[in-house]
Amino acid sequence: MLVKGNSTLDLPIQQVWKHILDRSILESVTPGITELKELEPNKYEAISDIKLGPVKGSFKGKLNVHDICESESFVLSLVQNSNIGSAQADIEVMLKSNGDQTEVVYSGKANLTGVLGRLGQRVLGGVVNSLAKQFFGDFEKKVKEIDK
Repeated sequence: MLVKGNSTLDLPIQQVWKHILDRSILESVTPGITELKELEPNKYEAISDIKLGPVKGSFKGKLNVHDICESESFVLSLVQNSNIGSAQADIEVMLKSNGDQTEVVYSGKANLTGVLGRLGQRVLGGVVNSLAKQFFGDFEKKVKEIDK
């Protein structure tokens, strides 16, 4: 399944970069995340509860951040397992400055198994877009709150 999208944040790129990889912020604004435990720099154990329509599951697995190019880009790699299937994804995240705003562009591939895989790309694509919109909105609010 292809994953792609973008969001424009009403924050300058330096402010976005300062917080985009902050574990405590990510844990508080990522939909479904109940715990994000740092194992070592840029490597985490993630526990989440996700509901996709009638399907609900608790996920546990690894999240790694790599290929970091400061203030420009990074790659998120995750492997998550649950009672409803598993997800493996590699998502490239790029930041583009636009004055006092930052455009965040993400793209990559996700492989899904089990019930998740059977839901199909069309259904999951809408869910991914909805979760991304929620994440970026909550991220922007949190950063503005912290940096008052």
